[in-house]
Amino acid sequence: MLPDGGGAHGIRTLPDSMSTIVRSTHTVPRPGGGKGEATIEVTTRPDAGQEKVPKLLYGIAKM
Repeated sequence: MLPDGGGAHGIRTLPDSMSTIVRSTHTVPRPGGGKGEATIEVTTRPDAGQEKVPKLLYGIAKM
C-alpha cells in the first residue's frame, strides 16, 4: 500500500493497469451522404494512478 492509500503495482501488473488507456480510430460515412468518410480519433483519459506512472518511471530510470 502506498502512502496515499493506493495499491502498488509490480513490473508484471503495471502493464495490465496501463492497458486501459487506449486510442482508437473510427471511420464513418459523412453525414448527409457526402463523398468520402470522416475519421474520428478517441483516446481515453488516464485515471489518477495512471497519471503518476510516467513521472515515477522517469525517477526510477534516473537512479
